[in-house]
Amino acid sequence: MTTILGRGEDTYLESPFFHHEVLHGVHYANRPAFASGQRRGPQEELLKALLSEGLATFYAGLATGASEASLLWIDMFDADRFQAWKEAAVAARPAYAQRLQRFVCTPEAEPDLTADLLYVLEFKDLDEKRFGYWYGYEIAASMHQSSGNALAVDYPSARAAVFSYFGVSESCSPGS
Repeated sequence: MTTILGRGEDTYLESPFFHHEVLHGVHYANRPAFASGQRRGPQEELLKALLSEGLATFYAGLATGASEASLLWIDMFDADRFQAWKEAAVAARPAYAQRLQRFVCTPEAEPDLTADLLYVLEFKDLDEKRFGYWYGYEIAASMHQSSGNALAVDYPSARAAVFSYFGVSESCSPGS
């Protein structure tokens, strides 16, 4: 954690990273269905992870007033690089929507979707990683706007918000 924060003990409790992790605990305490051990199958794993990361990131921002770059990349990117990353995430959203639609119907057709959206498995091509945090952050902001407390939103409602955000269908009817 010291490596990630790199700012010393005196600012640890003020860091967006600290708040992000505490907010996971608050979220899971209020909505246990989102916790890792409660995720049944690859679809729930992806959707709940996307939502949980988005909610923790969004509310850490409200708690700390930190910049989006600090919230999403712990200030690893300067302002220009962060803006380019955000624009790349927006541009990639339609492709991820298509992949999500395939994943809804046939998770094995998109075995790397969760990792592609949320994980950094190698420290290279970072500008193309973790777009799921941005998408989750935007979904959380929208849910907060409509509910006042997105941390209290139940899974079916949050799931519907993800599908709406990406413009995909929750069903596997022909042509989806």
